[in-house]
Amino acid sequence: MPSNLSNCAKQQRDMHVFAFFLLIFFMQRLEEKTLWKAQILDAETGKALQSVHIRSQRDQTISDQNGYFKLWLEESTKVNISHVGYETIVLDIRPNTLLKTIFLKPLVIQLDQIEVSPYPSEADFKKHVLNNEYVPPIMQQNLNNNLIYMKSI
Repeated sequence: MPSNLSNCAKQQRDMHVFAFFLLIFFMQRLEEKTLWKAQILDAETGKALQSVHIRSQRDQTISDQNGYFKLWLEESTKVNISHVGYETIVLDIRPNTLLKTIFLKPLVIQLDQIEVSPYPSEADFKKHVLNNEYVPPIMQQNLNNNLIYMKSI
């Protein structure tokens, strides 16, 4: 009978040790990170882009003067890459599909057309300025109203 108890105790101990190592293994797998190194270039000129913002869910960085960056990634994550004057991109990154080079497209914003033209003459300009009624700034109007009120007290 004692040998059955000792065998049972040994089996339980062995199962606990196995479960402990299995737990440690999975915890390490959960915390595994991959260092992603890549370069960001202008899609039209091929020139390196400095100060590009690269953000994942848990880490962020900016590119150096040669367009290179390093970012720690977990198993798979979305990475947001943005820079002033360029289209923002969101990449779905997995450690086995890391890009080495990323191209950002310049952002083109079409502005409304404006026309700049001079007054026909300096005399017309002066007439226009002098014939318009002067409207004091709101701050000056408030100050005048306060002065009038204080004088009436």
